[in-house]
Amino acid sequence: MAGLRPARYLCQLRKSCLIQISGLCLKDLVFNFSYVFEVTEKDNIAEPFSPNGEISNISNISLVLQPPEINAPNVCVIDSGIQEQHPLLKNSIDSGNSKSWIPLELNLTADLVSNGGHGTRVAGAVLYPISIPRSGTHQAICWLQNARVLDSNCRLSDKLYQPILLENIVEYYYTQTGTRIFNHSINGDVPCRTRYMSAWAAAIDKLTYEKDILFIVSAGNIPVESHRISTRLSIKSHILAGRPYPNYLSENSCRIANPAQSLQALTVGSITRSSFRDLSWSSLGEKDQPSAFSCSGLGIWDTIKPEVVEYGGDLVKDEGQRPNITCIAGTGPELVRSTLGTGSTPIVASDTFGTSFATPKVSHIAACLAAEFPEEKCLLYRALIVQSARWPEWALAKSDEEKKNVIRQIGYGIPNLERALSNTPNRSTLITRGEQLIKAGDAHIYQVKLPNSLRSPGEEFDILIEITLSYKAEPRRTRRNKRKYLSTWLDWECSKQGEDPKHFLGRVLANYNVPKDADKGDELFTWTLGKEKHYKTIKNVSRSIGTIQKDWAFVKPYNLRDAFCIAVVGHEGWNNDPYAEVPYSLVVSFEATQTNIPIYTPVVEAQVEAEIQPLIEVQSIVGS
Repeated sequence: MAGLRPARYLCQLRKSCLIQISGLCLKDLVFNFSYVFEVTEKDNIAEPFSPNGEISNISNISLVLQPPEINAPNVCVIDSGIQEQHPLLKNSIDSGNSKSWIPLELNLTADLVSNGGHGTRVAGAVLYPISIPRSGTHQAICWLQNARVLDSNCRLSDKLYQPILLENIVEYYYTQTGTRIFNHSINGDVPCRTRYMSAWAAAIDKLTYEKDILFIVSAGNIPVESHRISTRLSIKSHILAGRPYPNYLSENSCRIANPAQSLQALTVGSITRSSFRDLSWSSLGEKDQPSAFSCSGLGIWDTIKPEVVEYGGDLVKDEGQRPNITCIAGTGPELVRSTLGTGSTPIVASDTFGTSFATPKVSHIAACLAAEFPEEKCLLYRALIVQSARWPEWALAKSDEEKKNVIRQIGYGIPNLERALSNTPNRSTLITRGEQLIKAGDAHIYQVKLPNSLRSPGEEFDILIEITLSYKAEPRRTRRNKRKYLSTWLDWECSKQGEDPKHFLGRVLANYNVPKDADKGDELFTWTLGKEKHYKTIKNVSRSIGTIQKDWAFVKPYNLRDAFCIAVVGHEGWNNDPYAEVPYSLVVSFEATQTNIPIYTPVVEAQVEAEIQPLIEVQSIVGS
């Protein structure tokens, strides 16, 4: 390639590299080198909001943080560093494995971002997802590991290329310390592209496929007052253009930011914990509604992104003709602050906002699951987090037509630690244990038995049925749709009312000879999303596009049958090897909407009594 200047930095991820190049040479490369797949500018990292007003100092904190158990899970915080000697963090820091990847600052792992830091806040939210106790003792659920990649201005060095950087970080922590949970609260400052997967997001997908890890990534933030580029307008620009909150969240310029479109990461958006009003300011959103700054889906190829949301803060505006929009003390999440760098130095405050701080709250749930089920795979942790998510009341009250925007803004809803971690008398969750492997062209059929006590005639309460499939496959980023981006893709299907297992198996496998005497039946459940975009409930959204697929339905007890079947079906992607397998986890939950209806014990006992049908591989899901 004649005319190329020496690259300031060059690295490869199969077909991906970062170079410095002249305009003339770039033109020559693009027009005359036929093997070039894609040329893009390096992502600019979105700058976090910097508090500039009065900080409500939360003082008199005498809390003593106790270290986690020796064998507690690790959570690697990929960010701007951590103030490791902070009194609310230091006993949970795995300081022996702290590392900086910033050129010329390889020995500096502290969080030097002004006005309270960034990585320190993120790390604190992993330990304290709701609020920070003022006194007493608190045992950390996990060890925090400090991977510093952003400088004191919260910027990424021009000499660091995100795909290779993440590969090096995962190799270091996964190999040396067995770390499986990675919190990634860093995004580009423009909407993600929707034709091809970016190299940054594809690197996350590749690493997730190759190793038993879970990336939990932020959805990205919409700038507040001003914007750098027209493809990512600010909130104020939208409002002045006549697009009020929350309407502007459906605009393309508010789409999730790179690498949140990663198919195999868990993407987290933000919602508002409560509304705020005084004589001068009022919240843009109400309680549990999407935060005014939180980027929305759908993601690449119409995947459901973000999958879940957590409390990341709120914005307020005044009543001016050109309204001022800001974050004031008390409207943001309560976070640990770094006392390094410049700016005021309370150790705790609620003075900022961002999906960056919603993300570690989900990492906290993942750490709790890893502590409870250390032998299980990260695919199960991801499935249980999404399975525990629930829409708030305002979302459930929307019409079917309006619910598409609900999906785009909050995905599957707000996760809940208790639902993810345990059963209750009125809720029973069944899971597949260990690693389940499936090939393209195969179907795994699971039969779920329902006890007689759950099918009482005349009962008027509702049973909520939820099913979540979580899988991973090898990516190939040169492909432009989900079915070819992944080596094998999966979906799930449920049997119909009165449909016997033989007919159900024949229906999900095209080459199966369906018995003539098999009952076809009608649809047993009316799902919220459905497999196809033209499903009768919510149009133009499908549960089957992503690698995490959840759906739910409400049903009366008298409409249930003694059993139903679920099929997990493998389909060929870019890999035509007939023996290639991909792993998955499947989770099924039953919940009585009336809390005084006991269903846990009968449902679990019914699975123990279920017969296994060897001819068609019907088996019961093991209860948690």
